[in-house]
Amino acid sequence: MKEGKFKLRFKISENVHTYSSVTHSLNYAGLAQTDSSNWNVLWSAPLKVDNLREFNVFKHCNHFAGAWNLGRKDSMYRNISAYQREFGDEYILTPKTWVLPQDYQAFKKEREESEGIHKLWILKPANSSCGRGIRILN
Repeated sequence: MKEGKFKLRFKISENVHTYSSVTHSLNYAGLAQTDSSNWNVLWSAPLKVDNLREFNVFKHCNHFAGAWNLGRKDSMYRNISAYQREFGDEYILTPKTWVLPQDYQAFKKEREESEGIHKLWILKPANSSCGRGIRILN
């Protein structure tokens, strides 16, 4: 096969923000950006299962159906917590976490019990990315 005969291409969907780190990384890896349907890598929001069925073996995407269970920190924590309850210490993978407003009373109790102890709390809004809205509280 002649070198350069097949050109790998990537497409960034209109429904997501274009991150320069993504485009630079894909370009560095030798992929060229395209707007056509002739692509190998699709950068998009999670796709519906029906869209994935249309893929051939040469097409890949950055998200798959159900990816929010891993990508959203609140959903990921809920899943890890379920495994912690079922399997115990084997799944202690995260620091203490509270998903507000549901866990507000538990968070408030923890805060009151640590009165006088210098602690930092990380506040991360749900469904946000790139550090938007993250604050450090004491």
